[in-house]
Amino acid sequence: AAAMVAATGFGLATMASDGFPVRMDDAVRGLVAAAHDRRPLDWRCAEVTPDDVKAGRLCRVGSEAAAPSFVVWGDSHARVMADAIGEAAARHGRSGLLAIRSACAPLPGVRRTDHGARRQCPEFNRAVISAVEARPEIVDVILVGRWALLAEGVRYAHEYGSTVLRADADTGVPSLPENRRVFERSLESTVERLRRAGKRVWIVASVPEVGWDVPSTLARAHRFGRDLQIAPTRRQFLSRQAFVFATLEDLTVAAGITVLRPDTVLCPQTTCAIVVDGRPLYFDGHHLTLHGARLLEPLFESVFSVTSPPDQASGGRTALRRARLRNDATASSTPLAMPSAAIRPVMLSWRA
Repeated sequence: AAAMVAATGFGLATMASDGFPVRMDDAVRGLVAAAHDRRPLDWRCAEVTPDDVKAGRLCRVGSEAAAPSFVVWGDSHARVMADAIGEAAARHGRSGLLAIRSACAPLPGVRRTDHGARRQCPEFNRAVISAVEARPEIVDVILVGRWALLAEGVRYAHEYGSTVLRADADTGVPSLPENRRVFERSLESTVERLRRAGKRVWIVASVPEVGWDVPSTLARAHRFGRDLQIAPTRRQFLSRQAFVFATLEDLTVAAGITVLRPDTVLCPQTTCAIVVDGRPLYFDGHHLTLHGARLLEPLFESVFSVTSPPDQASGGRTALRRARLRNDATASSTPLAMPSAAIRPVMLSWRA
């Protein structure tokens, strides 16, 4: 493994021209460096086990002077946003706990069919929701996941990887159509349990997926003078998220959740940003760098600016079914959260 890492590092550090290594200029070096603008892969706060949850061994973010009053619960996308959420919380004197396990979406009872028992996602998620229900001092729960992959099962554009199938207790034969049903009913059930326990629920919608490894792709494009446009358009992003957003909007109507939209920051116009101030916002094809995640801090301010206690749970699944029977105009009367904070998308062109 060490040899592979060394070889990869050599390849990125030198690249190649007609078979001979060439040294990087400063711009290429900055693009390549984005691959390391993240928490280390062995960051203990992002590989929480079911036993850790049961024993209360969760990392804290936010103010050191305050008792924990919120939980960030999610997969590797929660991991990359944890620091930004913590910074926003600290400014409001709030502290929270990190319940994060990579490749484990915050959906109790759901398993990936390609995961073995050792991954322990169902056990981890059951432990988290039970712990949150048992702690009345936890008033806010922030759910983070790569929702489109959960619902659709297929990876985006040129992303490498196999199809991802999900299953729960009601699944007969796992399939791509069944993925959507699993996503819908498991998210509904999770929200219903949290709302019944008196928690405010915040769902962070997916960041725009790029489908290319951003640092290495842009570095090579720059090195060889190519005009390469890999940033997704807003239309492409919304098409990818259509089913997920419809489900989330139903939940805002029926269950009183709040949806936080990273795309309102990252792609408020026709094209989504993947580079700002010469620095990539992604360290691969769909995870934000620490630099990219910091741009979302204004989005998380809305979580911690609420001072009133959580209201009582809404009608849950029954109300959700009723919401789906309404016409579009009525159902859309409660909009998704759309903060005004935005950055200007960067169009990529490496030719002088």
